[in-house]
Amino acid sequence: MLTACFRKRLPDFTLNVNFAVEEEVLVLAGPSGSGKTTILECLCGLQKPEEGRILLNDKILYSSDARINLPPSERGIGYIFQDYALFEHMTVKDNILYGVKRTRGTGRDERLPAVLERMGIVHLMDRYPIQLSGGERQRVALARALMTRPSILLLDEPLAALDRRLREKMRQELRELHRAWQIPFILVTHCCCEEQLADKILRPLQGPDNVSWAERKEDVLCKH
Repeated sequence: MLTACFRKRLPDFTLNVNFAVEEEVLVLAGPSGSGKTTILECLCGLQKPEEGRILLNDKILYSSDARINLPPSERGIGYIFQDYALFEHMTVKDNILYGVKRTRGTGRDERLPAVLERMGIVHLMDRYPIQLSGGERQRVALARALMTRPSILLLDEPLAALDRRLREKMRQELRELHRAWQIPFILVTHCCCEEQLADKILRPLQGPDNVSWAERKEDVLCKH
């Protein structure tokens, strides 16, 4: 379970975040510029909030009171970027192993065949990203995240670059992947079609100088 309760100042407004997610698919649905990607980057450690706290399975990832701010590599979070962030000079195999390149022993190499098989990309192992379709690039990005055995997966508009037919196919694959992993997924989108994946949907509430993302329940609100 992940709980997030923090405040982040942006150039045009202050972002207020307050929600919890268990082994379900949480969709952050809102227009461009409402802070969706910033939320993901604060969760994974690429950005630092001004105050608040972020906990994952009782592990403190960030706390302004305790002065804790774990680096991304220590958070146990998988992140699928909107452009997939593959290294163009690396093969599919090397891209997938990159996230666990510091892992000692043979464990990572033993996991690789199963991950490749799971994502249906065994035949792509020696290709380069430029040789892949949009759907294949997404599968490689998902495989790279899976290799790190994350406790939660963040997906930043993962289907935005795909055509309509492929988007429908990949939505089904994400559903199956979530059932297999049994970990929280947080998916960002501004497209109502992706909301079909959601167990829970959060939308922004716009104020005069702030944007708030929260479950509208008294029991999830917290005080900094």
